[in-house]
Amino acid sequence: MLDNGNEKDWFSSPVIIAAGVVSLVSVAFLIPWELSDKHPVIDRHLRRNFRVGTAVIGVSYFAFYSSCP
Repeated sequence: MLDNGNEKDWFSSPVIIAAGVVSLVSVAFLIPWELSDKHPVIDRHLRRNFRVGTAVIGVSYFAFYSSCP
């Protein structure tokens, strides 16, 4: 969806809309599954580190793209 969005005119394309819906439905099923599973794929003990890493990457990308003309 993100890779082909620019080529297919983002949400004007039925392919992009379908990919977005599939992504949202998948995440909606993933979250309860991971929270209730005895051995989850995503280790919840790494939450703090993941949050800090995501925030650092987000700020870095924001700084990078805001400096581009």
